[in-house]
Amino acid sequence: MAEGTLRALLDGAERSDVDVTSAGTLGIVGAPATSEAVAVAAEAEVDISTHRSSALTPERVEAADLVLAMAEHHMRSILGVAPGAAPKTHLLSEYAGHGDEDVPDPIGGDVDEYRRSYELIRRLLEGALPKILEGIS
Repeated sequence: MAEGTLRALLDGAERSDVDVTSAGTLGIVGAPATSEAVAVAAEAEVDISTHRSSALTPERVEAADLVLAMAEHHMRSILGVAPGAAPKTHLLSEYAGHGDEDVPDPIGGDVDEYRRSYELIRRLLEGALPKILEGIS
């Protein structure tokens, strides 16, 4: 949901030149977004229906200019595979200036849990967008 939402926000800012990808810390590759995630994103006019999961790798982290983590345990995983990435790796809520709040993972929950997570993701990404754009100008 975060990848699709950030892409939509960047498209709205007319910045289609920015590459946005996501990677999971569990190493699951090729899994589609859950039906709940697809439906909740679609409610916000964000299409993630073709999304497929990919694994976090040292190469992907090293290639990134900015790495945003949804939760503190994700930060530990990211820095575990790429310790040198610490300067460019941030908890999304901190990067957005909203403290150190983890985004709850709605996997296994009902659609309302997905909506709550989506709204938090959207709010944090909207808060982070000016800083993201400043870093890529």
